Amino acid sequence: MEKDGFIEDLDKRISKLEDQRAAHVQNSLDGRWHSSQIHDALDTALEQVNNEIEGKDEIISALLNIIDQVPNFVLRVWENNIHAVKALDAEKRNVQGMQRFYSEYLEDKKKEEEAKKLKEIVRNPPPAPPNLSDEVVAGIESGVIQEPSVMAGVRRKAGTRPPVTLKNYRNHKSEESAEQENALDDSQG
Repeated sequence: MEKDGFIEDLDKRISKLEDQRAAHVQNSLDGRWHSSQIHDALDTALEQVNNEIEGKDEIISALLNIIDQVPNFVLRVWENNIHAVKALDAEKRNVQGMQRFYSEYLEDKKKEEEAKKLKEIVRNPPPAPPNLSDEVVAGIESGVIQEPSVMAGVRRKAGTRPPVTLKNYRNHKSEESAEQENALDDSQG
């Protein structure tokens, strides 16, 4: 099936989510990333201590408080990254579900259109082949007109056609034999 523009957009979105997820997983496994996160947080905390707190005892108390919070901060950074991975996975599942539903919608729409076409053909069937003329029927029944064959076609002059097509000849013969069988059944029955 051809890809619809909307499905292509969903494919791009899924690809982007997979890239973001890979980056978060890589960060979770990279000690340098964790180290830089902690370093940035500690730098910010130390700047606040230098700018807002005066007095040696207060500074020592603030630094001890910061040191106490480091393990929780490390845990929070790791947990936030894991939650981001889980959120990306959930969003990817949602986009894939939307893609699946839209694909099913397109397939159903296509089937409906095909069904409409079939109903139209049933309502308006193609015209039936023309009936054979009385002369041709008489010629077939008397044996004057033979079943068209390849060899007869080779012997025929160029540009001439047989008086009846092979299909029409055989259809007439099958109708004739069916009529004969019905007549026999009626006489026996």
